[in-house]
Amino acid sequence: MVNISDKALNIVFNKGNTTAVLCCAISLTMCAYLIFAWVPLPEFNDYSNSHHPDYHPDEGVWTAAGKYYFEKFFLDKDYSYETWNVKRFGNFGDRNPVLVKYLVGSSLFLSGEVRKGEDIPGFGFDRLDWEKVKNIKPPVEVLSAARVPIRIMGIVTVILFFFLIRTFTGSLLLGWTGALFLGLQPLVISFSQKVMNDMPALCFSLLALLTASYSLHAIWDRTIKHTVLSATLIGLTVGLALQTKLSTLLIFATIVIWGLIELLRTFGITKWSTISKPMIMAFLRENNIYKKFIAAIASFGLVVGLVWIAPNPLLYHNTLKNTYFILLLSKKVESNPSALPEQKNTHFQKRWSSFVANGPERSGVFSYYFNLPDAVDKAMILVGVLAYLLMLTSTRLKSNKNGLVNMGIWMFIITCGILLWTPFDWPRWYIPMSPVWAVMQSIGLIALMLVLFEGMKLWLKPSVKGSGS
Repeated sequence: MVNISDKALNIVFNKGNTTAVLCCAISLTMCAYLIFAWVPLPEFNDYSNSHHPDYHPDEGVWTAAGKYYFEKFFLDKDYSYETWNVKRFGNFGDRNPVLVKYLVGSSLFLSGEVRKGEDIPGFGFDRLDWEKVKNIKPPVEVLSAARVPIRIMGIVTVILFFFLIRTFTGSLLLGWTGALFLGLQPLVISFSQKVMNDMPALCFSLLALLTASYSLHAIWDRTIKHTVLSATLIGLTVGLALQTKLSTLLIFATIVIWGLIELLRTFGITKWSTISKPMIMAFLRENNIYKKFIAAIASFGLVVGLVWIAPNPLLYHNTLKNTYFILLLSKKVESNPSALPEQKNTHFQKRWSSFVANGPERSGVFSYYFNLPDAVDKAMILVGVLAYLLMLTSTRLKSNKNGLVNMGIWMFIITCGILLWTPFDWPRWYIPMSPVWAVMQSIGLIALMLVLFEGMKLWLKPSVKGSGS
């Protein structure tokens, strides 16, 4: 059996100094830019009857909706219910969170490609007619301007993922390779260049996770002032994530669970068997946990609520009713008549096959770039999972255990949520899994390299002794 030396582990699990971190971030920025600029755009179109193979039909409606809502909110300052309850964009309009529409709209107006009060050619309709719209493409200049913020989100996503994995694992190497794997995924490349909400949702999700990773400990083990500031900052990033896409509710759930676990860690509770009522009551009394808990919940909830309501005038009117209306979007989408029967995940076996197909099969790095069988990507992910479990139980990685546990909780919630929640076999709906595939392949690759390196040392050791005798 190959035993990984302490020296090799120290090389892998090294956070690096400021210079090394900066160099990694800069190199990943350049790599992401070059990848998104030069790698041929992979085709993940959900609609095979589109006349434009490099264009997803949703892009036109997102572009038109972005122009409309940005103009009404920032230029016209029209917050009336009639304006924001408009049905002309169907599910892309009042049922969808607004942040991505504002990003797209701001880019359109800053570029000068659209004018106030004028509709984008082909999109001056009063009510969405999908059969017509899906084969209409906005002018090239308008579409290019609308795609700019999405491309920026793609690059930022890669950088955020580097810092997140470095925080989880305490490894500069795993952070860099994981981010590189993410940036090279065909699914990420494709939807980092399309006017849709999938990549901004991933970007703000990683931002929320990174913020929570750095800030959660300050909620419980410092002063109430630190509790309020940390909960406010986390609430801000979670609120921004929720304003991109409803699937980010999985990130909300992840961070809430992290917060409760961090509370247990703060007081040294690592096993359920050690918990007793007298001990809990003593902790609560001695550390003002009552006050901190109330302060954290109030600050977090207030900020999430403000970020959810303030940018969306639809919620100024009948807030609870219209929030419920937005949350029902997934049910509305499930009845989408444009989905083909074979695209519907009607039972668990179909959900599982769609889950695997939109991960290592359709978006595998090794199969896409090196023309290797899909089995190579699946095997690398499996090796990564096994190596991750070994990392969790290793006594030599105790200092990284909290981060590794948090990473496992995030991966478990995302995996279960996407596997059980996704109604259609549409590739873009599986983008939240892309970071999970990336980090598992990164861990798998580094683990294989370590085993190979140590195996070579064992193999060469006897021959070196023999040559000196």
